[in-house]
Amino acid sequence: MDSAPGISGHRWSYDEHDAGTAQWQLWGTHARILVTDPDQLPTAVRVVAEYLSEVERACSRFREDSEISALGRAHGQSTMVSPLLAQLIRAACTAAQRTDGDVDPTVGAALVELGYDRDFAKIDSATTPIRAVFTQPASWSMISIQDYSVTVPAGVTLDLGATAKAVAADHCAQLVFETR
Repeated sequence: MDSAPGISGHRWSYDEHDAGTAQWQLWGTHARILVTDPDQLPTAVRVVAEYLSEVERACSRFREDSEISALGRAHGQSTMVSPLLAQLIRAACTAAQRTDGDVDPTVGAALVELGYDRDFAKIDSATTPIRAVFTQPASWSMISIQDYSVTVPAGVTLDLGATAKAVAADHCAQLVFETR
């Protein structure tokens, strides 16, 4: 397998036996691109890498320089965000509404309390047991979004992982389709 630089230090792997695929580890899971024309793979990898870098800069709670981290530091103040982050927050709120809160983007603080405060690859599996702390639950309905202005109550940490990955996958497929 050949490899090439990916985003955030990840490397893309090209399978010499399946020339139309590239794969890598990303955001605690595996990502894979499959194209029917192997000649299009380098272009597909480029457009996907560029878009996923934008998504990561917008909504990774593991990056201090991400927009979502800045939103968390706003202490309940209305904050202007990029169109991409606004789209991802709207998708998360829509998922929360459609699932009656079963998929809720305000679980970030609870995840941090449970020890998920960094990328999976950096979590030491040999750490001591995690102490559960019960707090006043946050709810997706506490998020206010008007155009590109977002307000999240102080102390609420957003985690868009579930929905942002889905939105990103759909958008990447569309980008690859449009660049062929």
